[in-house]
Amino acid sequence: MSNNVLDNIWQSYQATIDCFKIAGRSVKREEYQFLAKTNFIGTSPEKVDELIRKSRSDADDYVILSLWAVFER
Repeated sequence: MSNNVLDNIWQSYQATIDCFKIAGRSVKREEYQFLAKTNFIGTSPEKVDELIRKSRSDADDYVILSLWAVFER
């Protein structure tokens, strides 16, 4: 088992969480220039917030699964 692989998974997860934070803050502050060319444009802020929360939950689950799979290898 390589710590490098585990580190890569963790760094990717942290970047994903940061992206969720940026997207959520952009919607709340109505700073739509950051959201150009995304599926968030034209979607209600409530729906976007719900999608971000669900995606965050999924990311939490997937990082645990990824770390476990690498550890088991």
